[in-house]
Amino acid sequence: MTVEVDVVVIGSGYGGLITAALLGRAGKRVLVVDRVPEIGGTCRSVLAGDVYTPFGHAGSGDTSDIFMFQSRNDRFGMRAAERAGAKVAWVGPIEPVMRVHVLATGDVCGLGGGFREYAQRVFGVPAELVDDLRVWWGKLLSLDPHDWFDVPLSQWMGDLPTVALRDAFAAVANCFDTLPVEQISTGWFAKGMQTPIELYYADDPDAPGMSGFAEAYGRVIRECGGELALGTEVLELTLDEWGAVTGVVLQDDLSRITTVRSRTVVFARLPDQLIPLLGRDRLGAFADDATALRRFDNDVALDVRVLSRLPVRRDDGQPEDFRGWSRILRGADREYGGGWWFPSMTSPGLAPDGKVVMEIGHSSGRRELRPFRDAAEARGVLDTVIDHLRAFYVDLDEVTETSVMVVRQPPSLDSWKFGMAPRLPLRVPGVDGVFHVSAAADVDGVVQDIDANAAMQVADLILGAT
Repeated sequence: MTVEVDVVVIGSGYGGLITAALLGRAGKRVLVVDRVPEIGGTCRSVLAGDVYTPFGHAGSGDTSDIFMFQSRNDRFGMRAAERAGAKVAWVGPIEPVMRVHVLATGDVCGLGGGFREYAQRVFGVPAELVDDLRVWWGKLLSLDPHDWFDVPLSQWMGDLPTVALRDAFAAVANCFDTLPVEQISTGWFAKGMQTPIELYYADDPDAPGMSGFAEAYGRVIRECGGELALGTEVLELTLDEWGAVTGVVLQDDLSRITTVRSRTVVFARLPDQLIPLLGRDRLGAFADDATALRRFDNDVALDVRVLSRLPVRRDDGQPEDFRGWSRILRGADREYGGGWWFPSMTSPGLAPDGKVVMEIGHSSGRRELRPFRDAAEARGVLDTVIDHLRAFYVDLDEVTETSVMVVRQPPSLDSWKFGMAPRLPLRVPGVDGVFHVSAAADVDGVVQDIDANAAMQVADLILGAT
């Protein structure tokens, strides 16, 4: 079977859906293709029995997070929704963004306090070093990130005058990223710290949790006559003799083959997945950079629980009421130790009636980036978080009704947002008519806001060319 459309979007994750909705709203005939059975990619809460689990279906080719991140100064996600006419049920910003549990001291502190208090309570910075740390933090924020992308944060920290100050700075970095400072890009870290973030969630009555973001754009695509080919794999990108794209060859879950003619293709997965379709020789440096980005992959393990009610904090005897992410920092160097939150506090539809959903998480790598060796290792790191939760709450086991473990293999977002790897251009080199949209795009933004910004820019490029 052969069909013809104006634009093929490969990948139904957040960026792909925004691109398709914008182009559909502008009158383009759009086909969205994805191998998974529901739209949203990793930006989806999937119903598994009586509980929704995050990160979408296995096999999703994009990357997301359990929250929706936005740049406070730009809010590309909100701008994209307004442009596309997508009715997103935004909830937020969630404040404070994070509550930190410092196991070395037993202290619990929410982001948002003064610099001196936070430096001492969270990072363990001696009082006599706080002012020096503030000065050097200001120097980091004054950097031009583009001059420092290839410099490890550990190298920049070498200019700090004392070991104690370097240790203090490393503790700060540990709070914001899971990578060791030797693998953090000074430029990307500086840019991230220069960009204030906000956390949002969605409370769509028909699509709870992260699915609310995906379905808002899915409705626009359908309303504009766009098509969704789910459970469908892309076998080939077809090119003419001059190296311009002419379409794609698809295979659905019944092994049926469809040839789609189109002069424009948007690849909305992480860019290394384009290499098997176009080849390293054609893509050149794009392929090398895309591969380098994946050096920072790691797994994420989650224990998703249904609770009969919110657990009670041991310190004050009150039910939990914090809506943000609670992060654990371990040891004197404040090493990342996992965390948890209660998504149904923000999107009640995630939980069965009268119940509460809790998500407990931990990544596989810290000193070394690698996948979990096996399910037992993933269970083990989660149990270290749960041990703390049993100490923090009076009744965690009592209120837990069901529990399911989820292991999200790469592509994952957590490790490479500040990693020493290049970001990729929106126009794919070596082939005319192919564009790239993902959180790895070289545009402004943070986390999923990069997807949204890239999607808007690619839609403008396509519409400007026609």
